[in-house]
Amino acid sequence: MADGTANQEDVAITLLNEGASFTVILADMHMREMNGAQFATQLRSMGVQTRLLGMSTMFREREKEEFLAAGGDGFIEKPLHPSKFVPILQELDNN
Repeated sequence: MADGTANQEDVAITLLNEGASFTVILADMHMREMNGAQFATQLRSMGVQTRLLGMSTMFREREKEEFLAAGGDGFIEKPLHPSKFVPILQELDNN
């Protein structure tokens, strides 16, 4: 929050620390303060077990592998379209 505004990862972490629960968390791979793998690592170290889905417009295999190794449950390319997004959510729900 260097410029006095909250970034999306700070808001998510605050909500989770305050006891909020979610079915799935969508994590952009290119956030202001950290990347998707760093975000996944932080959430998992907090004990968050919520399904975590990474997303990016600039897909790189290495980035996907790092995210999944850090505790991510899946990965999808933007733009999000129901034909791609719904099956992934259904798969996450079945695991």
